[in-house]
Amino acid sequence: MLLTYWRVHLLFTCPPTAILFTILSPFLTQRDTLRIVFHALIATVWTFPWDTYIIHHKAWTYAPWAVSGTVGLVPVEEIFFFIIQSILTACVVLLVTLPDLPALALAPKLTSGKRSVRPSRLLRWLPCVVFLTLAAYGWRIAEPIRSTFYLGCIAWWALPVLAFLWALGGDAILLRPVQTCLSILLPTAYLCLVDVIALRAGTWHISEATSTGHTFISRDLPTEEAIFFLVTNSLLTFGMLTFDKAYAILDNFPEVIARRSLAEARQFGKTATPFSGKPSQARMARPGLTPAYFSLLIRALRVDVLGFPPSTRARLEALRETRRILATKSKSFHAASFIFPTAVRTDLVALYGFCRVTDDLIDHADSPESCKKILQSLRDWLDLLYPPAHRPGTKSPSKASSFELSAFLYKHIPAPAQPAFLLMANLTSRIPRYPFDDLIAGYEHDAMGRQVITTSDLIRYSRWVAGSVAEMCVWAMWEADDGAPHSLSSEAVSERKRVLKAAGDMGVALQLINIARDIQEDALRGRIYIPKDWFDEATPTTSVSSLAPVSLTRPSHRQMLFEADGQSQVSNEFVYSAYVSPLLALADHYLRHVGKAIDSLPVSCQAGVRAATRSYLEIGHSLRQAIELEGEDFDGRRVTVPPRRRLLVVLQQVYFASNDQRPRARSRPADTAHED
Repeated sequence: MLLTYWRVHLLFTCPPTAILFTILSPFLTQRDTLRIVFHALIATVWTFPWDTYIIHHKAWTYAPWAVSGTVGLVPVEEIFFFIIQSILTACVVLLVTLPDLPALALAPKLTSGKRSVRPSRLLRWLPCVVFLTLAAYGWRIAEPIRSTFYLGCIAWWALPVLAFLWALGGDAILLRPVQTCLSILLPTAYLCLVDVIALRAGTWHISEATSTGHTFISRDLPTEEAIFFLVTNSLLTFGMLTFDKAYAILDNFPEVIARRSLAEARQFGKTATPFSGKPSQARMARPGLTPAYFSLLIRALRVDVLGFPPSTRARLEALRETRRILATKSKSFHAASFIFPTAVRTDLVALYGFCRVTDDLIDHADSPESCKKILQSLRDWLDLLYPPAHRPGTKSPSKASSFELSAFLYKHIPAPAQPAFLLMANLTSRIPRYPFDDLIAGYEHDAMGRQVITTSDLIRYSRWVAGSVAEMCVWAMWEADDGAPHSLSSEAVSERKRVLKAAGDMGVALQLINIARDIQEDALRGRIYIPKDWFDEATPTTSVSSLAPVSLTRPSHRQMLFEADGQSQVSNEFVYSAYVSPLLALADHYLRHVGKAIDSLPVSCQAGVRAATRSYLEIGHSLRQAIELEGEDFDGRRVTVPPRRRLLVVLQQVYFASNDQRPRARSRPADTAHED
């Protein structure tokens, strides 16, 4: 069977492209789609006249039986190749860079007080000179009668564009060497293999008269062909990474792009605070193939990040340090964050990092007085970021300057925690204050040693420490959504309130699972989150009595937890099954409407939320299994989910989740319902 050009596509170019696109589809955003479409369009427009010129001078030819038709001199299948190669390489770039935070490639890591501006500028501009010099030389040797014609045409056609892309994004490309090399070499190697197969089959032919005759690796692969694929994939990779740089600047330094004047800010789009309709921050317009949008991207690329003042540049160092802390102390979150779009992931790292370090500050305080000071410092920090409403007749306070924020941190916050605070300060235009106040209320509950007396107390505490964080994440997802409208209807406002309520409920459910898992560990730290009235044999709660024999609940059980310490085995005598089951049932109750609410989040975030939620719910599933197997003999050990199981759950939620497989309550016993 003859290997026609269409068969080459059907057998070799379309399948890997379709596979990669399917793998990436849950993670693709409007920005990613725009990048892919843009590169496919530009590749076609830029290459078509060049290809026509090459074919006119017979540098390569096609067998008459191999092509179905032509546009001018260019086969239809060749035009399709421009498009499919662009999509293939773009997908490789997206997959290779999926775990990255592009903002970290905006500037090199500072190893001392000196800024490495000169070396970076040299490496940025020197390749431009080299590319342009080689392009000029290629123009000189690209004579149709010479054997260097094909090679010279590649040089004068592609290298000026490479120089342009390097001038725009070379500094960021330079700081991602592994990702850049993989993104170029993987599709290059594969397309060279396809080229060899087609050349051997006679689908197309490279003229010996206009090529040097040298081969690369295989004797059937002309060096010019290998260089062609290397250069074209470099163009596509450089273009994709240059987009990454522009997006990183827009996401992390919006104030540099949009000036303070309201008129100019409107030119670039304003986002509205979802419940007030008032502009809260300058934000780039929705991605699209429009001159205004691309002028905004070019403006971002012209920003010299290395020239930023230290207070602004510190934002990147804070992001780098916070990510390092999370990679060390919160490996599960660090891994799960890869599923989210880059813009959302950056905000989630900032949020989770802030919650992590503030929780550590409270836990590691050496006295109640120290706890009170830390709590007051946290409130003072929020006052700096969210100035209180001014009283009538007084001047409205303005947000603290970078210098004031740095001075406050230097005075009140330990140095290791300061990067997370600086990073969190970036979020104030996107996330309101109230979730942070709730979080601090939860810290105060723990720091002051307050007891959980009733189920309502337990739910309130869970909303403070976990529901608040879930709501913060939802705000971050909304603000990073490129498809979000700049103003909201009353129906949309009501929908957002419903989603926030469901997010809080999800946080409550996950916290209840966490409490059920850590009963023993919390007791060893002197903390008991099981409501006191659950231990009262005379008046057992509905939740306990419905799911565990009343005879198992005793006031003495609470005393067992109080007496637990690192050397005692008394905590192992506690009947965990009598309390774990109702905690999990209560968590199920608060998961009733989570699945529907997730469907209302930005599409690009839904897979990540489902995967992260379901992964955590597996802890509850493992607890249930342990209690079913061991009954009253369950010793309260910390239950974990095997990494393989967690990975399978994540993959299922990302790629195969149907409506009945999404995060939801496992059961809904009517007598376990509780409304706070």
